Order: sequence, then C-alpha cells, then structure tokens
Amino acid sequence: MPQLTPEQDAEFDRYVQIWQVKLNLQDWRIERVPGHRKDAMARVVTDMPARLATYQTGTWSGPTTSAAIEATVVHELLHVSLRELTYLTAAEAAPDILESAEHRVINTLEKLLTRSR
Repeated sequence: MPQLTPEQDAEFDRYVQIWQVKLNLQDWRIERVPGHRKDAMARVVTDMPARLATYQTGTWSGPTTSAAIEATVVHELLHVSLRELTYLTAAEAAPDILESAEHRVINTLEKLLTRSR
C-alpha cells in the first residue's frame, strides 16, 4: 500500500490550510509532525487545552487523487472541529457551554453547506 509522494504531502498540507479557514479553526495551531503512520491514511492528535492539533499522513488503502487527499483532510479536520464538544462532554461541562460548542460546529457547517446555493 502506497504512501503519499512528497508532492502529495505538500498538497495535503495546502488543503489543511484551506480547510482550517473554511471550518473556522483559526483558533487552533495545526501542524504536521514528522513520520508516516502505518495504520491509517492520516491521523490527527489534539491537545484541547493548548488548541494544538498535529497530523501525519500514512499508508493509503485507496487512490491518492487530489479529491481523495482533500476528503481525507476534511475528515481529519472535522475531528478537530468536534474535539471541543467531545472534550467538554467528557468533562461534564454545563449544558449552556456544551450548547455553545455545538452551535460553533453547526454554524460553520451551515455556512459551508448552504454557500453554493
């Protein structure tokens, strides 16, 4: 199973920058860390209190087209987008705090999903 070429890794990084803005994640520091994963096409790890997300690409089980690379970036960054919600839920945050985090995700997705209409 292939890994991304250096050019495709650079494309992945460009999509991370684009989708970080589209998903309203500018309050997160999102960085690539060295190495490649063997157990996934890509993986993101978050540190919620630091608002730091690190990612690696890995072994691809399917095509390595631009569309597949972009879809994988969106998938990984949606994990970042939902991290605050899962963090607050685990911490048993007050209902109004959870609702605020939920609306952050909903408002972003609403803009993305209705922009092209």
